Amino acid sequence: MRTNPSTKRSIIFLASGIGLFLSSTPSLHAQFTGLNQAEVKVSATFSGKSEIEGLGSAFSSSQWKLSTPLFYKKGDAFLFAGTFGYTLTNLEFNKSISGMNIDSLHEFQASLVAMLEINEKWKSLIMVAPSHASDLEDFDGDGMSYFSILAALYQVNPNLGLVLGAFQSTGYDEDRILPALGLRWTPSEKMELLIAGPQVSFLYKPSQNSSYSIFSGIQGTRWNTVSGGDESDLRLRGFFAGLGLEKKITGNINFSLDVGVQFLRELEIRNSAGAILLDKDVKEEPFIRTGLSYRF
Repeated sequence: MRTNPSTKRSIIFLASGIGLFLSSTPSLHAQFTGLNQAEVKVSATFSGKSEIEGLGSAFSSSQWKLSTPLFYKKGDAFLFAGTFGYTLTNLEFNKSISGMNIDSLHEFQASLVAMLEINEKWKSLIMVAPSHASDLEDFDGDGMSYFSILAALYQVNPNLGLVLGAFQSTGYDEDRILPALGLRWTPSEKMELLIAGPQVSFLYKPSQNSSYSIFSGIQGTRWNTVSGGDESDLRLRGFFAGLGLEKKITGNINFSLDVGVQFLRELEIRNSAGAILLDKDVKEEPFIRTGLSYRF
């Protein structure tokens, strides 16, 4: 049975708000470059053909991503950092959909983060991250979106931390402000459990040179596109889960490998007036992601 589109969008937006909120706090430094240490990272993600339900069409995708610090200043009780990221997404359809001929989609994102340690129990964080996602046919404000976070991390004890705050985003159907809750539990120096809605990660680090993880979460992007002179927005969003490993190669260079599956996905296209041209579910599909990082 197909989920009601408006209900599904609300669920995914709420999940993304909570997940992105916690993944941008110090308790999830492994998922957000710039909070724990400066890092340059490149990654590539590939997935096979994904069938669009009820349309008789399918697409395969590849994604190339670069993230790099712009500046990084860390003191005894504060941190101020900025990062820049670029993502190239290639969607290859076996049939044209809604008259669109989509090839390369681009996303540029910057982020500014300020964190302050108030006392031994409390830390505060503010983050603003504007982005532009489009096919670069018309680089204007229609491809702009942002999310911002105001958060507080409360350290219950040395092994347990709670996150409280609010998340705002313009990247989905409308401007929304949502509460967000999360936790981080470290039962030992080698293990860490992070929970924020569907964003779940269990990390096992047997040594300083390697780590293994089980993870799940949400992903999604809205690209502004121009085809045949007509402007429209394309959204692809859903959930993912998988297994990952990271291994130090030499010095400050690390290699990562993730394998998993994407599921409960949705493909949506709207014209410039906001009318829905296409709203279809996309079947689950496995993915593989590899990456290299350099940590300063």
